[in-house]
Amino acid sequence: MARFKKKGDPSSLSGLIGDVVVVSGGVLRSRPRRTKKKPTANEQHNQSKFALVGAFIEPFYPFMKAHFKDLQGKKTARDAIRSYHLLNATLEEAGGFAINYPKVLMSCGRLQGLHATEVLLEESSLTVVWQNNSLQALASTTDLLSIIAFNATAGEAHFFENCAARGDGQVVLTFPEYFLTGQVHLWGTFEDPTTGDVANSIYLGLIEGE
Repeated sequence: MARFKKKGDPSSLSGLIGDVVVVSGGVLRSRPRRTKKKPTANEQHNQSKFALVGAFIEPFYPFMKAHFKDLQGKKTARDAIRSYHLLNATLEEAGGFAINYPKVLMSCGRLQGLHATEVLLEESSLTVVWQNNSLQALASTTDLLSIIAFNATAGEAHFFENCAARGDGQVVLTFPEYFLTGQVHLWGTFEDPTTGDVANSIYLGLIEGE
């Protein structure tokens, strides 16, 4: 059933009239129809890929949304994030897809990224070392570092946001004790605290918890 949101205003009509859906503003759409038709192998293939990417980016989405400054021709950050990872960050395996972790982007922008990095895990402490490349264009000693970790075994993300400056060259971080079980993937990125510009995140590798 369709209703007028504003009495006497035809443009405010919205709702269902037979097989037609009336959207506010006078837009008409066909009523979606349920189908019992089994999806083709190609459709199932694509649905599997979409589902994998959608589930993977979910725990990172608030961070990604704020740090995807280059939308790569898409209208929204969500579209840019989904499109990039569907096209670039999946691997086809026998029977399905897997995430290509080194290709994942936690941020996308024009700043200089991390350079010449090393990571070392000792118990629950993670040391990250990098080269101060602030003499390069689009880099400053005051750019803030964020480190993002993903426990692939538990499907859980952990964020160390604004944990150091580019000019520091090193930071020591402490994980919650429960987090370091199984394989943990790491990424790092910089953000200019004044302009909000960001770098493309860099994959820092895989560490093994107990």
